[in-house]
Amino acid sequence: MDDHVIIGRLRGRGIFGAAIVVAVAALGVATAAPSYAVPLPPDHLNVDFTASGYTVADQSPRGENGWWYDSRTAPNYDYALVNDSDFPASGLPVGVSLRFSNAKAPSSQVIGQLITPYVTAAGETASGAAYNTFSTSYTIASATGGYQDGLALEVNVGHATDRSAGELLFRHVDGGLEIGTIWMPSDGVSGEVAAWRSARIQGPLPGGLWNPNVPHTVSTVTHFVDDGPDQTDVTIDGTLAAVVPTWEYYSALSSSTPKTATNMVFRVPTSAPSADGSGYQTGIPTVPATEGKGYLISGIDYGSSETTNWTPAAPTTDVPAAASETALAPTEEIPSTAIANTADRDYTLDLGPSFANEYVAVYAYSTPTLIGWFLADGSGVVSFTVPDTLAAGTHTIAAYDGTGALVGWVGGVTVAAVTGGTTVVDPGGPELAFTGADSGPWFLGGALLVLAGMVLTVTARRRREHQHR
Repeated sequence: MDDHVIIGRLRGRGIFGAAIVVAVAALGVATAAPSYAVPLPPDHLNVDFTASGYTVADQSPRGENGWWYDSRTAPNYDYALVNDSDFPASGLPVGVSLRFSNAKAPSSQVIGQLITPYVTAAGETASGAAYNTFSTSYTIASATGGYQDGLALEVNVGHATDRSAGELLFRHVDGGLEIGTIWMPSDGVSGEVAAWRSARIQGPLPGGLWNPNVPHTVSTVTHFVDDGPDQTDVTIDGTLAAVVPTWEYYSALSSSTPKTATNMVFRVPTSAPSADGSGYQTGIPTVPATEGKGYLISGIDYGSSETTNWTPAAPTTDVPAAASETALAPTEEIPSTAIANTADRDYTLDLGPSFANEYVAVYAYSTPTLIGWFLADGSGVVSFTVPDTLAAGTHTIAAYDGTGALVGWVGGVTVAAVTGGTTVVDPGGPELAFTGADSGPWFLGGALLVLAGMVLTVTARRRREHQHR
């Protein structure tokens, strides 16, 4: 992702904020994620590597049936079309797949790009595109049928340089498969690393990882939204796993005309999600040991379609919230002035502009109680109502983003009792009214979500810097 920085510096600004939501894995309440059907676009391409014009060989499908590459892809880069029968441990049915690893790179350049054929563009109205939705689907498997330490692949949607519809990163790390994403929020003002946000899409294994020993079918549906944040729904193995932002705000740094999506790009990443969601890791190395192995990608299908009456999706799965107040990360504490009581049990929580138009899950502690998912307004302010079932007294209020990462929390919030439909001030403390320096105590800070024992973060901490400090 070195080009993030290069292009960002040339244009001067752009990061944070964005919109959308990353709905990940499970939250506190154990509800099953819904099945998510990806529509077949009217202008799409289903890639059949067994068709005429494709060659099972090293460096294929470069130059075949519309596939191409840019100057960053060296001839000795480690990709090829292979027979799945040569990799029986992969778990794929008999066929032909694209094998891609991060084993090789020319001495002067670590990044290479293999680019799929074009289809009719999808984008916002101002882009001139004929469609407003772009979909992709593919199956990704380990060629060895197991873990390959350091194996990494980046799959992008959009042109080779702007990746307008975003990206997914697949990396073998800590014994599992990490599926991550990186994006620039709407309030970004620089192309520097710190201006970005990143997230690990939570999987079922400890640390939010996915099983590296079996194939995974991944689908994305990107909705290009006029006068609002674009959104990509990420489906993994038939279940909606995340709703993530795109690169539209990064693209806007170089052009006032919105970018479009026309194809897919496979490349070796030099970046990965950061541990806390602020910026992204850099310097991800190539791994010589993956040569001749790597990932097998098959079932590639992508294209453009038109969606009407679409509205941004709210997360429908649960985020694994911190088990208790003491498990909340002190670094994610936000000032008491961020929360205000507006009427009875109605409150507002100001998360800052980097969460504008983004869904967050609001929890009350001590025992984690999901209040609900709420859409922040254009300034990043979330309005919510504490349910009557929440006991009166002092609580900690915490917010998690769609990826399940802790956005921040405020402690010492006194919630009034409800009696016979009438709100009564709890005798244990004053009714909540955090509006100034004399407001109630605030302590505690974000809770890293714990999924199978490990907390994986995503976004959030940086926004409070610009909004509250």
